[in-house]
Amino acid sequence: MSAARVLMIEDEPEIRRFVRMALQSEGLEFFEAATLQCGHAPARTHRPGPRVHVANLRKKLEVHPNRPQWLVKEAGVDYRPKT
Repeated sequence: MSAARVLMIEDEPEIRRFVRMALQSEGLEFFEAATLQCGHAPARTHRPGPRVHVANLRKKLEVHPNRPQWLVKEAGVDYRPKT
């Protein structure tokens, strides 16, 4: 069976990098695009799996989602990796 495929469309490179590392470490095939327009071709070619919302991803990644260690929400930025 082939690895599950994920296409992430996100304009923040740091978030894409963080999610790419997390998903690839779990054996998932990861494709990314910075804009929705750039994501059309990979979506047609690679047929990615289900959609993932970052808020739901944080709930799965964090031991205590209300005290995040990995992804934080910042006003005007949305979610970003915690530094």
